[in-house]
Amino acid sequence: MIDANAFNGKEYEKKKIYVNEKMYNKIKSNILFVRTVDTGKMEGRVGLYTIKDVFGVDGILVTNKKYRTHPIQIFIEPKLSEEDQTLLKDYFNLILEHFREITDSEFLTTYKYSNSEYVRKYLGLTQVKKLIHTFPLLDLKNEDLQKLKELVNSKKVDDLIEFVKKKNSRGLEQWL
Repeated sequence: MIDANAFNGKEYEKKKIYVNEKMYNKIKSNILFVRTVDTGKMEGRVGLYTIKDVFGVDGILVTNKKYRTHPIQIFIEPKLSEEDQTLLKDYFNLILEHFREITDSEFLTTYKYSNSEYVRKYLGLTQVKKLIHTFPLLDLKNEDLQKLKELVNSKKVDDLIEFVKKKNSRGLEQWL
């Protein structure tokens, strides 16, 4: 695991911890984290990411104070497969970037002005939760699930938004 409280300016400290089997399975089966603050680089924008891809570990540990700017592991109920979590990540980031583009990121809080490629922004946890709740996976039958995957993978965001509005009672209009 990484320790979200032990950042040396370059990377988070990695720790090996021992937990019971139930906690181990919970950590291992929830592969996503939210980055709530832009890093200033295009590959480090706010959004959902896979813990192992970014940090090379299975989970994120908080050993001291919790900060909303830390990477935050997401624990999803009901449990989703890794494939479905990856689809959620891709969906979330596609919709998020679409709204950033059409609003010039005005719905995000300015975090820090710097010499970065863009103005760094903060994504609130309430917005993260609301956007995750628009993900219609649990409301879909097989053919609709396939359509959702195709729309996300093709990055046809306007078609994806229309699809979500039709298939999800928790539509995107409530998000912003």
